[in-house]
Amino acid sequence: MKACHANKVTRVVITSSVAAIMACKDEDRPVDGRFTEQNWSNPIGDHISAYSKSKTLAEQAAWNF
Repeated sequence: MKACHANKVTRVVITSSVAAIMACKDEDRPVDGRFTEQNWSNPIGDHISAYSKSKTLAEQAAWNF
C-alpha cells in the first residue's frame, strides 16, 4: 500500500477472504447470522487459526491505510 501511494496509484483492488469476518467467538456472532462490513474476526485468542488471523489483520491494515 505504501508503494502504491508513493507511486500515485489511483485504484487498488483488495481481494478479501471470508476468514477475515467469520473466525469469531460464538458470543461475537451476529444474532441474525448476517455478517456485514462491521464484523471482523477477533484475532486474539485460541479460537482462530493463523490463516484467519493473518487475513483479518492484513485486511484491517489495508482499510486503515
